[in-house]
Amino acid sequence: MLKTRTFTLVTSTILAETVDYKDDKIVSTPLEPIVIDGKITIDRALSKVRGTYGRNKSYIVKKIEITEEKYTVNIDDLLKIANKQ
Repeated sequence: MLKTRTFTLVTSTILAETVDYKDDKIVSTPLEPIVIDGKITIDRALSKVRGTYGRNKSYIVKKIEITEEKYTVNIDDLLKIANKQ
């Protein structure tokens, strides 16, 4: 039997800004990053930004940072902390 289990956690961090037009200039204001489990597309990211910050403003997604981290856990330790379903 395997003594360890390896798994990968994937998260996407959305970096977005609001976009306004003031004094004949385009002004952008950074928003707090949004972290989501899994990989996300640009369309889904923009939808998540609108859902988080409201649909009455204009937004731009500047960047999506995808992070993949590998973890290894001992099976005995995992069973000690796991909830049986």
